[in-house]
Amino acid sequence: MMHTGSIEAPTPRRPRRRLSPLLRLWRSLTSMKTALMLLFLLAAAAIPGALLPQRPLNEQKTTQYIADRGALGTWMDRLQLFDVFASS
Repeated sequence: MMHTGSIEAPTPRRPRRRLSPLLRLWRSLTSMKTALMLLFLLAAAAIPGALLPQRPLNEQKTTQYIADRGALGTWMDRLQLFDVFASS
């Protein structure tokens, strides 16, 4: 049985070039997954500012809140939970 069509040679596969680490980093930073994760972290970081008194808005209320909580209030102040939205 004769084959009447021409036989094409398989095209050689080009070796995959490895992406440079910087290009891979850029692609991961600009992905939607990364953007959503960063937005979630930003929202989570804003929770203390919504629930705790903030020093720039009301110094007296913040001082009273710290005094009422004793050692816990002191640690919360060291973690700057009362200055969440401060720009310094």
